[in-house]
Amino acid sequence: MPIDDRFELYQVPGASAFFSAARDVLVEASSAGSITNTFADTVHSDATTLDLYILHNDDSHGGEFDGCGFLAQQQKIYRTAASMADELIARVDQNRYTAFSDAEKTLLQHIAKACGRLAESDTYFSLSGGELVEKAVKEWGVTLATYTGDHTAIRVRYSGKEDETYDSRIANDASHDSQSSFNLDINHIRPRCEAFDLDPEGTRLFAELITAATVEVLGPIAKIDQE
Repeated sequence: MPIDDRFELYQVPGASAFFSAARDVLVEASSAGSITNTFADTVHSDATTLDLYILHNDDSHGGEFDGCGFLAQQQKIYRTAASMADELIARVDQNRYTAFSDAEKTLLQHIAKACGRLAESDTYFSLSGGELVEKAVKEWGVTLATYTGDHTAIRVRYSGKEDETYDSRIANDASHDSQSSFNLDINHIRPRCEAFDLDPEGTRLFAELITAATVEVLGPIAKIDQE
């Protein structure tokens, strides 16, 4: 499936898998000892329930199924979200149109702790990365969307504007000032939450924290790839 402009408008790490991840962080790992499933279980359930479930890769990274940096590094990203919560929250807070409220900061700390529980689970990431994508595409009917150019995340731009696009082909062109940026379209999250039965506000905060953690983890990798 070729990427079109509409797909790149609404980037969250991992495409549809981001919303599956949000459910597990916000609900499944909400307290100690509450983890009863694997991430693959959640992706499988969503992929076989929803009419359209998209996972993406990048034709410049890895093999056919392992081009998504978020899924490849998800456990490390969750561990980073938990261990660097204060720093990441402060970093995001400085880049938003409005500062986080105290209630939002408290919820972000709970989200970070939930990420840590999943990161330390012995079984949650038993199937992940390219292996998960391949199984989802071949066995569960997931749509694989392939980027035609580099898809990196060295810095993040938080968008409060409708239809403000990120174009990976332009962003990764050295002649453009926007090189290696990652646009998170906050407005797209709310309508998608309905399909995934998610709380929009919690999911929005998860998106802001996990995107910052994704950039923290993938940024150095992307820089090395570009040298």
